[in-house]
Amino acid sequence: MDLDLFYPERGESAGPARQVCARCAVRQPCLEYALSNRITYGIWGGLTERERRPLQSDWVQAARRDRDRAILAADAAGYTTAAIGRSFGLSPISVVRIVRAGNEDARPEPDRFAVQAFCHDDGESECAP
Repeated sequence: MDLDLFYPERGESAGPARQVCARCAVRQPCLEYALSNRITYGIWGGLTERERRPLQSDWVQAARRDRDRAILAADAAGYTTAAIGRSFGLSPISVVRIVRAGNEDARPEPDRFAVQAFCHDDGESECAP
């Protein structure tokens, strides 16, 4: 098989490569490889670079969510920010930001009635109405 089939020149049809991809047993892993390695040229998993571009954005967001969950789990397990940063290739500041954002996202909304129970009606309270 001619591999040039998967690298059509500008204006050439991607149809022949798509036909091969449609019968391929590793179509999905091929697409995932192209997305994870940010390959921008050629037909991968039956898709052109233009068709993969929106998926790339979704893939990156999903990968970051997974990474952030792992960072939050490591933080909850008691690992230091320096150790977490080394493991994920991040600065300690980046780890702190991710942990803060994760903790804010996980924080439940305050119960207004429980907060009001601690507030006084004498006008001198710092509680919000």
